[in-house]
Amino acid sequence: MLVSLKIAATLDGKIATSSGVSKWITSPNSRRLVHRLRHEHQAILIGSETLLKDNPSLNTRGIQQGISPTKIIMDGRGRMPRQAKCLRNDESKTIWVVGRNVPKQDWETLSNLVRLTSPGVHAEISWLLPQLEKLGIQSVLVEGGAKVHASFLKSKLVDKIYLFLAPRILGDEGLSWCGALGIEKLIDTLNFKIVKTEILDPDLLLELKPIERLND
Repeated sequence: MLVSLKIAATLDGKIATSSGVSKWITSPNSRRLVHRLRHEHQAILIGSETLLKDNPSLNTRGIQQGISPTKIIMDGRGRMPRQAKCLRNDESKTIWVVGRNVPKQDWETLSNLVRLTSPGVHAEISWLLPQLEKLGIQSVLVEGGAKVHASFLKSKLVDKIYLFLAPRILGDEGLSWCGALGIEKLIDTLNFKIVKTEILDPDLLLELKPIERLND
């Protein structure tokens, strides 16, 4: 399973203003490349906070013969509404990952919807990835938000990070791209190596890999 994290942030690591506004932090050049990444991965994954705040379509646009990936929604409390854009009929399906206590919904009969119920209140990444492999998914692009990024990083199952940096600064009021990792000592930080850089005028793309997995 290939797991990639995609982040679009300011120079100080913020993905949105304090009120949640994030469109658009990065440039059209960066957004075009994001759609290329979606095309190159079999699935795209977001958390319920991102779903409820942005209601994204999660499809691939502006790419010649582009393929829209399977959509995965991490939604432990089952808050996804029937009107979510990701449930609109198109060429890709949606995998709804919910906690064990979430009741069935009457609209779950949608032909393009697959429900995965985790054994716990919230899905552990170590449980989720094998479930996705059983469904034939071998590559996932994780697009956030902060709690989801933190969960994947803590699992140490991330293969690559695509970090798009816009030459802007939001300050302490902005929302960070990564949630709490429980790190108190520098020796315990998660370390990455920059393996590629690309100027996307005016943005900068950094491709990073975990140092402990570089020689896998």
